[in-house]
Amino acid sequence: KSKAGISMEPCSRCPAGSTTPEGSTQLIDCKCYAGFEGDANGIECMRCRPGTFKAGEGPGSCRKCAEGTWSNATGATASSACQHCPNLTSSAAGSDSQDDCLCNAGYTGDFRVCHACPAGTFKASAGTE
Repeated sequence: KSKAGISMEPCSRCPAGSTTPEGSTQLIDCKCYAGFEGDANGIECMRCRPGTFKAGEGPGSCRKCAEGTWSNATGATASSACQHCPNLTSSAAGSDSQDDCLCNAGYTGDFRVCHACPAGTFKASAGTE
């Protein structure tokens, strides 16, 4: 209903995971929150998966945590959510568990304790073997 030509319609909510600036007039004004990725119009926004983050509000994809780091957080909003692998280990970009941190080449063990290969031996690639 309207009163003197003014709409009495309530404001509509943006879809989950998105927001608009004050005074917005269209669904397309809805933009994904930081920590959420989605399309340009904010209609479908999903939390960043573990191993990823998104710092800013708006369209775009979540960015992978850098090599040598990992994060099990969902909806991370900063690269600081990505934790460094333990000493002498590394991981692929986008790793979502400390278990992804593998002993560097030349070292053996598991992600908790890596030891240098003894004299007369070698290991050419990262891994737990």
